[in-house]
Amino acid sequence: MIALGIDQSSENSGIAVANDNEELIDYTSVRLDGFKTSRTKRKMLKNTVKLYVDRYDPEMAVIERVRMFSQNFVSLKTIISLGSLVVAIDDAVDIDLYSVDTRSWKSRVVGEADASKEETVEYIKNKFNVEVNHDIADAICIALYPFQEGAMDLLEEVT
Repeated sequence: MIALGIDQSSENSGIAVANDNEELIDYTSVRLDGFKTSRTKRKMLKNTVKLYVDRYDPEMAVIERVRMFSQNFVSLKTIISLGSLVVAIDDAVDIDLYSVDTRSWKSRVVGEADASKEETVEYIKNKFNVEVNHDIADAICIALYPFQEGAMDLLEEVT
């Protein structure tokens, strides 16, 4: 089985493809911070996701769940922006789309629910001998998540 992992962001999104042997197939970072409108950001991410789906034919896509409450406040602008990116991703692919909680993928893949961005990057560097930014490292971990024992039961289908 092949899974597409997406760490969506309004600035830089990571995309990764992995298989059930926990092999890293491909990855990229989509820079969105240079685009002036949300519409162009969504279009860029949608096109990149579609390219990866067409190229690798994954059975599922997994995205990081948007947190409604983070760092002691709710950012409506961030929620709307990331929610729009999720819609763009869902429009781009005709495969099952799931979301996973940040602490869940960090715990099951990296081994620590509170792993820092640096620890996640280091984990990926050690596992695959690649130098990546934190957006790509997160996407790789998200792509690996469905292959962890019991993880499929914790995924939420995005409808």
